[in-house]
Parts: sequence; C-alpha cells; structure tokens
Amino acid sequence: MPNLLSRIFSRANRTPVYLIIDAGTTNIKLFIIDNDLDIKYELKIKNSTSNPKPGWFEQNPTKIYFAVKDNLEKLNKNFNIVACGITNQRETTILWDNKTGIAIYPAITWKDQRVKEDDLFFVKNYLRSTNLKELTGLELSPIYSAAKIRWILNNVEQAKRLLADGRLAFGTVNSWLIFNLSREQNHFTDHTNANHTLLYSLKDNYWSKNLLRIFGVDASILPQIKPNFYKFGHLQVENKEIPILVSIADQQAGLYLAKNKKNINAKLTIGTGIFLDKFIGNKLNFKENLETLIAYYQKEPQFMQEFRFNLNGADLMEAVRSEDEKVLSKFMRELKEKIHSLKVNELTIDGGGMRPDELGNKLFENLQDLPIRVIRPDYFESTALGVAEILRNYFK
Repeated sequence: MPNLLSRIFSRANRTPVYLIIDAGTTNIKLFIIDNDLDIKYELKIKNSTSNPKPGWFEQNPTKIYFAVKDNLEKLNKNFNIVACGITNQRETTILWDNKTGIAIYPAITWKDQRVKEDDLFFVKNYLRSTNLKELTGLELSPIYSAAKIRWILNNVEQAKRLLADGRLAFGTVNSWLIFNLSREQNHFTDHTNANHTLLYSLKDNYWSKNLLRIFGVDASILPQIKPNFYKFGHLQVENKEIPILVSIADQQAGLYLAKNKKNINAKLTIGTGIFLDKFIGNKLNFKENLETLIAYYQKEPQFMQEFRFNLNGADLMEAVRSEDEKVLSKFMRELKEKIHSLKVNELTIDGGGMRPDELGNKLFENLQDLPIRVIRPDYFESTALGVAEILRNYFK
C-alpha cells in the first residue's frame, strides 16, 4: 500500500494543479483542483462561531489562518501547486496590528447583529444630498463592514492606540489571509470584497472619501483594491514560492463559474445564506431591494445584481424535510417575485440545493414550480471551482 500511495503522489506531483482556499462561514476548505476543473483533493476544517452575547457572532481569525498554514507543507509535498486562489464570505470584519499580524479583536461575522439599524441614523443625516444606493449599490445596513469597523474603533482601546501609531489594518477574511500568508505581507483586497464594506464607490471603483468621513474610518487602515486576478503575493512553502493570483468573494466566484461553464447568467445559492444573483454586464443598474455588486475579472468592471433572502439555508432545508408549506410557500412566492424583477430566464443552483440525496431531490422538485428553467449542475463546490476557472482562464 505505501508503494501504491507513493506512485499516486508521484503522478500528482507531475500534474500542475491549483490550491483553492475557501474561507466560508461554516468551514475552511482547501481544494486541489486541476486544469480540467477536477477536484483532486479536499480538506474541510470546521470554522466555529462563538456567541458571547445574544445576536453577536464572532470567529477566531488566528484559527482561520492556521487552518490554512498548518496544511500548506503537506499539500505542497504531495501536489505540484502552480497557483493559489482565495475566496471567502464577504462582510466578516477583522482588524489587526500591521507590524505583528496579530488580530486585536475576534472576527465579527456577517451574521452579527450588535450594530442596530438605529445606530446608523447618523449616516442618514450626512447623506441627505447623496444617493447611497447609486454610490455603493447597497442599502444602509449594519450587515456591512463599515458599521463593524466603527464599532471596534469605538469600543476596543487597542484599536485606538494602534490607529494613532499608524499600525492598524482592516480587512475581510481574504485580506487577512493575504497579509498573513504572503511572504510580502501585502495589504490587499479585491473589488468584490471592498464593495461589501459600504465604503466603496461603484462609480470611482475605489474607496469613497465621503463615506470614510461619515463612518469615521481612516483611509490608512484600508487595503489596496486590486482586480480579482492579480499578483496578490506569494505563499512561501519550504523553498517554493506559490503565487496567489485570485481573490474573490464567494457569490461572485459561483456566478463566474455558472457564466463560463454553463453560459447561464443567474444562480440561486442555498448555503448558510440564500442568494439570488444575476450577471448584468458592464453597465450599472439599480433596482429597489436588489444589491448592485461589482467584479473585476478583466480590464473593465463587471456587474451583478443580488437579492439576499432573510431565510437562511438550514431553515429552508428543514422546511423541505418537514414539508412546512407555510415556509416553502413564502420562499417560493418571494423567489418568483425576484426572478421576475431580475428578468431571469433560467438559473442554476448551488449550495445545499445541489446535495445528491433525498432532501436535495425534494428541494429540486419544489423549484420545478418556478416559471423558468432550473438547472441542477453536475458539479459541486461551485465557489472553489469558480476560482479555479478564473485561474484556468487567466493564468499564464
């Protein structure tokens, strides 16, 4: 058996592959994916969440880092990794000391509710002459990073001291990993993640000075914004340097795969959250109750529109299991309304909706009641595969 394993790994070592880091809400996943988009290896590490107070959702940034770091040497030894890509949940907020790389507070996740709607009234007072939706593509909400940054600056003394010393850094999970994993300790992010901070201007494709002033966020703590395909740095593994060439948010990665692999411009994600996304091209379009988001795969911005359901994926799947008609009817009614609003003709599904079991089959049967074609793809892990697809298309 050892000889067989060594022969397998020997063949793997000769085949160029990509390392994909998927830093999700529930799990940190590491994938080895080849140029044919075949998953050769997958490692799943639980990303635990703590609730120190009701409505608070925090994670340990150091554990997220070590979930990746502790496995790099083994993966590099067993596979010929030629490039790395990172994808992540979007609004989770981390602040750290840019001299030591140590986080100064737990990561505040996108589900966190410590900042209330009432706490953002001050923003409305400053935005009387500014259409926030047309500036950012987003509605004013505590879910985004801006409100969480402000909370940390107001409540964590170390944040105030480091800011005064010019040593404070902010980022979503992608930036945190790039800074701590890259040999260069680059403080970078990409447009998809920057967009979900509520500090990003869609028209300028960069941080909004006006919003930084309103939220009280110093520009010095922000990462530089780069395209989704860019030289973000290098993983130093033993004597080898592996370029980090993709950083992209999870929903945009999944939509990229649907567009490029199946030529479908809309998808329904049923995971920790539930999202309906549609690719709309290179022209901005604003609609009520829809987010307008950006990606920057090539030399010009690409836009998508998104609807975020209040229902989470676990509750929907439980409703499917128990045949809860009240929950299912409300979900289907809302989904039909948004499909009509987005002018979706066909869509693909990912997340829990793809699971190849009885529960997944029952959900798919419910989705057949939609007035459009619903495609259940033959691939799994669409977020990681979307990153690999970007690498495959642009890696030279």
